[in-house]
Amino acid sequence: MIKGLRKRYHNLNDLESWKHWLFDVLSLFFVFILPVNMAFVFPVFIKTGHYTLLALDVLLWLLLLLKFLLPQARPFIKPVLLLALLSFMVAGFFIVYGPGYSRPAWIITCTVLFVIFEGTKAGFLYLAVNTAFLMILFFVISPESPAWDQAGTDGVLNWIIFILNLAALALLAALSAGFVISRLGHSLEQEHQASLEYQAAMEELEASNEEFEAINQE
Repeated sequence: MIKGLRKRYHNLNDLESWKHWLFDVLSLFFVFILPVNMAFVFPVFIKTGHYTLLALDVLLWLLLLLKFLLPQARPFIKPVLLLALLSFMVAGFFIVYGPGYSRPAWIITCTVLFVIFEGTKAGFLYLAVNTAFLMILFFVISPESPAWDQAGTDGVLNWIIFILNLAALALLAALSAGFVISRLGHSLEQEHQASLEYQAAMEELEASNEEFEAINQE
């Protein structure tokens, strides 16, 4: 698998091939990383009875594993499917464990991944839906869950400031990624066009040389 990815790296001629290659690299990375993460979090999930989060983790890992073990399944395991599953996992972690630790960083990560693989509009849509989700979550979960005690104590104004700051950071990251992807696509297109023009010029030059040699032989 790794050799195949290395070989494909030297044949990335357009933006789509680059996205497919990056998607495969990230998928392979998580195939090895997720089991390590599961070894630490599964006992916590089982102890607290959060079997839905456990099932989402296992499902994501199985889909990534099938992507490499069963080539015929690859057309059905698309980035949007895995990103949607990852988004549900992040939402579940917020609901169960609150907004602390690295969970806000996962929102920024998901936003950037949506921009890279599904386009800028998809990234903005995810960010808008997630922002509304967090706002609703504060009023629905905060009074009842111990994981949300700090957020409830800080008050709704501080929570709105937190959401706006998080959305601003995610938006900045998404715009940066979208710009880089756009310029990369333009550069790859120009490179491909220059390669075609060079190939056409070489073929024309070769034909001229053959014609010249034929005239000399006469």
